[in-house]
Amino acid sequence: MPEILFIVDTMLGTLAKWLRVLGFDTLYEAGMDDDTILQLAIQDEGIIISRDRELCGRKPDSILLRTTDLDEQIISILNIYSADKNKILSRCLDCNTVLEIAVPEGNVPEDIIQHYDEFWHCEDCGKYYWPGSHYENMKKKANIFHLLSLAILSL
Repeated sequence: MPEILFIVDTMLGTLAKWLRVLGFDTLYEAGMDDDTILQLAIQDEGIIISRDRELCGRKPDSILLRTTDLDEQIISILNIYSADKNKILSRCLDCNTVLEIAVPEGNVPEDIIQHYDEFWHCEDCGKYYWPGSHYENMKKKANIFHLLSLAILSL
């Protein structure tokens, strides 16, 4: 099954980040206009996610969100597409690149290196990640969303 590509409207940046947390391939750039979003969605066979009825009406498989509540937005998407538990926190939250396992010497503060055994690196933007408290909180919430997606899709 080919990987789904979501192209998220500029008004939904926090949602885009959470779709990346859940492991979805998610294209998002602040300031991207509707014509660019539509062009990318057609060119890359992506699915537009927006609260803009007119934009969603321009591409048949778009997802029109009717709520401003982040959790409800995520659940609306998980009603249609299931999250893969193995892909949770596998993408850079800033640029969407798949993360690589990393050796952090010289790139992460020494006190962080002493406290954690796992590190990931984004080859595109250079950001490093490790399983600190922020990571653990996101992972817990992502796992709850994953379980919800399984329950929803089994109905």
